[in-house]
Formats: sequence, C-alpha cells, structure tokens
Amino acid sequence: MKRKIFIVLMLLFYFKLTFTNMRVLSLTLGGDELLLGLGMKNSMVGVCGEIVDNPRYSNIVGKTFGEKRVNGNLEEIAFLHPDLVIVADWMSKDKIDHLEKMGINLLKYKTPNSFEELFSLIDSFNKKMEIGEKAIEINSDIKNRIENVKIRARNIKKKKRVLLYTSYGSTCGEGTFFDDISKIANFENIASKNGIAGNVKISKEKIVQFNPEIIIVPIYEESEKKLVINNFLNDKSLENIDAIKNKKIITIEDKHLMTSSQHMINSLEIIFNKIYSKI
Repeated sequence: MKRKIFIVLMLLFYFKLTFTNMRVLSLTLGGDELLLGLGMKNSMVGVCGEIVDNPRYSNIVGKTFGEKRVNGNLEEIAFLHPDLVIVADWMSKDKIDHLEKMGINLLKYKTPNSFEELFSLIDSFNKKMEIGEKAIEINSDIKNRIENVKIRARNIKKKKRVLLYTSYGSTCGEGTFFDDISKIANFENIASKNGIAGNVKISKEKIVQFNPEIIIVPIYEESEKKLVINNFLNDKSLENIDAIKNKKIITIEDKHLMTSSQHMINSLEIIFNKIYSKI
C-alpha cells in the first residue's frame, strides 16, 4: 500500500514539474510584463518583440536579455516549440487562426479595461500555468494599493473635472481603464459624464464645451513634457477653459496608462497624486 502511494505521489510530482516548466511565449507586451511579474522568466522561450526594449512603451526594459524577439513571425514561433502561446483580443484573427492550425496551445485574453478585469486576467494565467502563490501575491498587492488610494480619496470634498486627451485627439469615456481610475480616485471623468463611451476622437470644440478643470495628456517620455504643456497653454482655441486659465495640464507616461499588466496600478497612483497632490 505504501509503495502504491509513493508511486502516485511521484507521478503527481512529475506532472506538476513538467507543467510548471512549460515553454511559454507571449505575443504581447502586456503578456511579457505579466509573465515576468509572475516569476515565469525561466519558462519564457521568447518575448513578443523589440518593443520590450523600448522605454517609451515597456515596463520591463533590461529584464529580458537573451530571450528571442519573435515579432509575430510564425516561423520563429514554430522553431521555438512553445507549449503555450499567449495572444490578446486585439490581434488579427488570421494570425490566431494560423497558430491554431499549427496545433499550438493558445491562451487568449481580453485586454483589461478595469482592475477587476486585470484580476481575472492574472487568475486566468494562474489557472493555465498553475503559478500559485505569486499570482495571489500580485493580486493582493494591487488590491492593497487600490484600497490605499480609496482611503485617501474619501477626504475629497469636491471632485475635480478631468479630461484625458491624447496626442491623437482622442479621449477615454465609459467602459475604459481611465474611467475605472476616475471612480477609484474620486474625480469626474468629464468624457463619460457627457455620454462618451470607449476610446473616441473629440474635437477641440468639445473640449471647450466640456470645460475641464484638468487635462491629462499621455506622453512617451518625460523629455516631451514641457513641449506638450506649452502647446496646450499657447493654443488660442482653448484659452478660455479652466484647465488652461489655471495651467492645469498634467502628463503621464504612456507606458503606465496604456499597459495591460500588473503595472496598471502605477497609473492610478500617479494620476491621483497629481490631481490631489495635497491629500
């Protein structure tokens, strides 16, 4: 009887070891950031591409030396013999279909538009790869940091009216990650307040109509900050809105706001601290 139990335990250990040492490849930057954060570096047979080395977009610059940059190349993917390939909902259907025809095991994920969706994403990684404690630890850390912001936000007497406005002339309304941030950080996302949903372009006439107290502008790197702010302050078409009159133009690096990984929490803390710097 003891011998049978021993054999069963050894088999379970073997399969667990085999599974946790699976060869994993993410075709997205967010996936690579998550894998590293979840302690899966030794399982990564490659990374999505050179974008991981670009500080304008990546939160993992310098952390993936040696890993192959596949850049979506199907031959490169096949050569690496991954046990699991991570793809996102924004990727082309043709590419995903090709990968499935190659017999590759895929983990398809929805790009998170809220912290709750981020928690679900991390849970899906954990379920697929049996990561265990590290996944629980990361979710717990994010939840604690969210709660810290909520506690501080309770002291806010009057919400600030805030508009996110990108270099492409778009804003983020209801159902976006920025809108989720606004609810936690206790400020008014003026776009969703005015019936905008998703990520859409708006005219400068709309900005004047909305009259935000604060405009947040994503930038690629800190060196752009002064130029971006000056462009807004010197724009005659916007001179009568509160944000311009009071010089309340805030910048945030794009890699914090537009990521789809555990680094999303950084944008909440940065935005809250810049809007309510005295709280």
